[in-house]
Amino acid sequence: MQSIPKGPALTIIVPTYNEKNNDCLPKLLMVCNELPSSSTEVIVIDSNSDDGSLDQIKKYEQVKCIQINETSRAARINYGVKIAEGKLILLHHPRCILSKEGINHLIDSFKTFKEDAWGGFTITFDHGHPLLKYIAWYSNRIRALKKRIVYLDHCIFFHANLKTQLFPIPDVDIFEDTILSKRLAKFSKPLLIDHSSIASAIRFKTRGVVKHFCLNQLLKILYHLGFDTKRLNTIYEKGCQLNVRL
Repeated sequence: MQSIPKGPALTIIVPTYNEKNNDCLPKLLMVCNELPSSSTEVIVIDSNSDDGSLDQIKKYEQVKCIQINETSRAARINYGVKIAEGKLILLHHPRCILSKEGINHLIDSFKTFKEDAWGGFTITFDHGHPLLKYIAWYSNRIRALKKRIVYLDHCIFFHANLKTQLFPIPDVDIFEDTILSKRLAKFSKPLLIDHSSIASAIRFKTRGVVKHFCLNQLLKILYHLGFDTKRLNTIYEKGCQLNVRL
């Protein structure tokens, strides 16, 4: 293991791209902006958004915004991790909201973590559909804790001394969090923080809850069969038109 880097206790990385219509982003940035700068570094890595969302992001004084030319979320995460100075790194999904109490709990718990610690927060959805409640339960109890696959909407965290062994991850267009989880799972079992990551259900509501659930399962199968991730991401975005240039 490498020595723990000097710097803040936590770096929060928020990968963004055309987030003007993302109602979660102002709320999560407001929470991040209220965290003490002495212990927390907040970095937004943006893929040259052209929808006006940068004006929104730059309102928050304690949030550093860096633009890159690459358009995949994997590339944004890679860049953010590369420049992160925190001892613990938190990948914050731009359509999820963590509470200040949850983030502070993570920082306070850090002193008890082993050097190969990683995990995420307990996911809940901002919509009460029964299928979404089941998806959240399965995501937390089965996929994360049993299968060791933690999606980005759990807001993945890991010990910074694992950086060089984990990154860069491949510049894929979708399922970069699955790749990262599989790499992290080689070190230890994931931890699940008992604070909520409140995930937007916008894709479920836009496409239809059952229809989007079925699409997700199909995409997972196609991914494991080796289908091109750019094509899979095109299918994923079709009909939702979120975070894409129209």
